[in-house]
Amino acid sequence: MNFASLSDGTRGLTVLNRGLPEFSAAEDGILSLTVLRAVGWLSREDFLTRVGGAGPTTPTPEAQMLGPVTAEYSLVPHAGTWAEADTWRDAHSFNAPLHAATQTSQIVPLRNRHRDRPATLPPARSFIEVTGRVLVTAVKRAEDRNALIVRFVNQTPDPQVARVRVAVGMTGARRANLREHPQEDIDVTDGMVELTVRPWEIVTLELDVAMETHA
Repeated sequence: MNFASLSDGTRGLTVLNRGLPEFSAAEDGILSLTVLRAVGWLSREDFLTRVGGAGPTTPTPEAQMLGPVTAEYSLVPHAGTWAEADTWRDAHSFNAPLHAATQTSQIVPLRNRHRDRPATLPPARSFIEVTGRVLVTAVKRAEDRNALIVRFVNQTPDPQVARVRVAVGMTGARRANLREHPQEDIDVTDGMVELTVRPWEIVTLELDVAMETHA
């Protein structure tokens, strides 16, 4: 859905895409991309290039895609395979680019308003830190309770070690399923949890964080 890649084991080329994900890869190293698919029928039975239809014989006049169309791709040459080069990270970054926001350094918290010197924001700050060769797909509040849900996936064919740390502190952690039902507990050591993620495994963690409030 986000990239296609060819490799001979020594070197490779990954194509990142925004939009239509259709492609084909040939054994001679040619990667073909469908830039635009505009059809008047969902499937036809009378094509000489294919025996039988590819689906229902249904007219789709609104799929003609009349007008200008923009296709965006990015080429990533790399050593080894896509899994070894972690080009899946590039693919997801390409499809979810950062959004810039203005930060002011003249922020004065309530507890500092009696001082003449304004407080400043640090140059870097992360609420949550996830390290390891995993892709974070969700950080959200639990649907029906006061807990933090962190979901990530191992998109490699090898087991990976993931570590999760929350800046405000963590008082408890447990695995959960995709419906956010708690499963087994996980030990919290020095404000961090560490676990091994199986190949292609999706992990959902439920974290109890120490949120502070100021009047």
